[in-house]
Amino acid sequence: MNSRQIINLDSIIKLHAKENPSKTALIFVDIDKNIEETVTYHELDILISKTCNYLKDNNYKKNDKLLIHIPNSIPFVILLLASFRMGIVAVTTNPNLTIRELNYQFKQSGSKNIISIQSNQNNNTSSSNVTLYNNTLVDFMNLINKFDNKFAPENVNLTDEATILFTSGTTNLPKGVISTHSNYINKI
Repeated sequence: MNSRQIINLDSIIKLHAKENPSKTALIFVDIDKNIEETVTYHELDILISKTCNYLKDNNYKKNDKLLIHIPNSIPFVILLLASFRMGIVAVTTNPNLTIRELNYQFKQSGSKNIISIQSNQNNNTSSSNVTLYNNTLVDFMNLINKFDNKFAPENVNLTDEATILFTSGTTNLPKGVISTHSNYINKI
């Protein structure tokens, strides 16, 4: 991969979607439910764009913060990558947080909204800023399906914030740690 083509995390996905559209980008296996889901780079690119248009329709813009409170899954990855494409700062949390812990991270991060799953409904913040869906690719597709599959990426630079991850808070309250696009690209 030519390093001059990498200007942010989304540019890596765009490059693979162009050069390897039919190759598998994601595989998710849920052994308990006997489910295996796969997504190609072309499909991933479309799902990311649809999700960006969904977020844009919900008034998200560059530098906004979105708390993603769902287990590891294809929708989790799509939301994370859509955040990168839009320049939204993804605040990813442990889906087993208590209401108190979730409220704390929501407020500390300055997040605009929480995207969570139905099974976490009793564990969600008291805020009205919660979008719920069932944690399946089919249900997530129903949420984003009406949106266009074309999205012009935001001008996102390597120095722009990509995520906020909270420390475990073993000795004190958890602290939000900011990572930039460059922090992630340097690990690739």
